[in-house]
Amino acid sequence: MIMSAVKSLIEDTFLMVSLVLSGLIYTVLYLNGIYVIDIDWHWQFIDKTHLYSEFWPSVWYFHANPPGLSIFHYVADKVSLGHKYTFFEILFPFLHFISLFLFYRVLQFINIKYCKIVTFVLFFNPLIFIYFKYPFNSTIIFVTSCLLLFVLFSPSISKNRKLIYVTLILSFNSFTRASWHVFVIALFLIPFWYSAARKYVVVSLLLFAVPLGVYLKNYFLFGKFTSSSWSGFNFARIHIPEKAPHKTISKIHVFTYGSSVAPLRQYVDPDNPLLKKYSSVRILNQDDLNNITVIPLSDLYMRDVVRNFQLKNSLREVFKGFFQFMDSPGDYFALHGSGLVKPDGEGYLFWFAHDIFDLPGVFEINFLGKTLELKLSLYMVVYPLTFLLLLLSFRQLTSEHWFVLVIAVFFSTLYFSLDPLESNRMRFEIEPFLYFLTVLSLKFISQVKFKPTTGLMQFNNHPK
Repeated sequence: MIMSAVKSLIEDTFLMVSLVLSGLIYTVLYLNGIYVIDIDWHWQFIDKTHLYSEFWPSVWYFHANPPGLSIFHYVADKVSLGHKYTFFEILFPFLHFISLFLFYRVLQFINIKYCKIVTFVLFFNPLIFIYFKYPFNSTIIFVTSCLLLFVLFSPSISKNRKLIYVTLILSFNSFTRASWHVFVIALFLIPFWYSAARKYVVVSLLLFAVPLGVYLKNYFLFGKFTSSSWSGFNFARIHIPEKAPHKTISKIHVFTYGSSVAPLRQYVDPDNPLLKKYSSVRILNQDDLNNITVIPLSDLYMRDVVRNFQLKNSLREVFKGFFQFMDSPGDYFALHGSGLVKPDGEGYLFWFAHDIFDLPGVFEINFLGKTLELKLSLYMVVYPLTFLLLLLSFRQLTSEHWFVLVIAVFFSTLYFSLDPLESNRMRFEIEPFLYFLTVLSLKFISQVKFKPTTGLMQFNNHPK
């Protein structure tokens, strides 16, 4: 497969031009002081004071999130002899091109007429260059999403090998992001398990055991069958009303590197069994986001979510979340805070700072008794319309199309309803699926003929 990819790269002028052009753009960005940003302060990481000095104990006792992202950064640090961000300046442009290559091939597989133009417009959008300067799980899963599309639609991959590759990709995602829950992954894999040979199913289950192991580890250590102990904190940020009458904890904790949990310890019973069990484990008793105290704190937050639940408040937050999700991922607040995205700022390229599908301006709307200020974006028209067109074309959808559509709808709904504040950044993970579905819907529309005699729309033929 690798040799075939290299051969097609050499023989395809579009790919060679894309490789050279993207390399030149990244070089210009670097020379203009736009570097891969330092994200060690993100709360999704194992505390760097432990990660690089006590790797195995820090991974073993890490409960705040799946360890995949931290391990990725650890390996990069070791490979680069302590200069991982310099290493990322080379690695991530390469990952960008790999994503472009995979998506381009997928469009060829489904016979998209103008696949070169479509790929160029989508993958030379400044938004993509922004995120490939951001070595976070959203960017990494963007790449695996492109790889998943390639595996699903490649005519040269048998159904048995397809099962193994899909399992690897989904297991990697689950090992990296808590939202890719093992139960969800298992449901996605059922159709592949059902159609593959038994020995391949066994191999798939062994691969699936890797992310499942994180859940089992946390269950046996902390009594939580989860890869992230922060679900209560996430829900509390959105689904506890400002003036809720029954708050156990008055303040919602802020997610930043170095955030102190000390002020919140007063709410936890000092005789809590977990606190007693791990009182001597130094890694779990630092003043960071992996402190053992956060597990009972998260439970308290979740209890407050249930006690103070107000349907009107939650519907309003989900409504806001939908618009946040449809906003450009380039408007994610952490990118602006880093200085990576700073329109019109000195030393920044105007082209680089703008998503071509974003729109200037905001509008206000009164929803359930509260005025909301919402951002405009072409995405909020294109993506919902894409889903509608595909549902209307359901007879044309193959099992692979349905698979991508279900993943896109599931994670879209999950992100804008459960953690709306960062949903546009999370959307970038599944952006290749949304790109693909949009192109597919346009293909279906191009195949429709209107018959005046019957007033019906009919497809010319069934897509391959």
